[in-house]
Amino acid sequence: DGAEEEIQVKLGGNFKVTVKTDDDWLKPEYADGNIKLITEPNYGSAARTGKVIVTALVEGQEVSGELVVYEQSYITLTPNYLSVNKEGDVLGVYIETTLTDLEIEAVNNWIGVALSEDRRRMTVSISENNANQSRQGKAVIKGKKGDITISVAVIVYQSEGEEATGGLQI
Repeated sequence: DGAEEEIQVKLGGNFKVTVKTDDDWLKPEYADGNIKLITEPNYGSAARTGKVIVTALVEGQEVSGELVVYEQSYITLTPNYLSVNKEGDVLGVYIETTLTDLEIEAVNNWIGVALSEDRRRMTVSISENNANQSRQGKAVIKGKKGDITISVAVIVYQSEGEEATGGLQI
């Protein structure tokens, strides 16, 4: 959610400590026995996991440990892509969010969308592809966190003659 979290590190002595990560959305800082983790907001359509490596120099030897950080996205879609054959299909996408004022929109005219009454599932209708070539489109879900509008998309792939994958049959 783009927050700060402090973790107390107990080492039992005065050791040189370093913290690092390869994840650009995760910023660890170390001072006075505390690790502060600062995360950037996750505007993607899925949760993400990052790692922080804590290393202490103990009697000339490096001792390392790993912290795993899990950050939920504002809107999680399962699945976040759909792939259908040329005949089209009607598929479901589960929505997990704490955002308010959800809105959905089909960006392409060959895609239709509907939101369930409990606002936890979106139905995506893909019409037949008569163009004899593959196409890509999307359906967008938007929600509010205070004054900020956050949106994520379900990507829809439609190819000639391929079996449907992804999505939940409804």
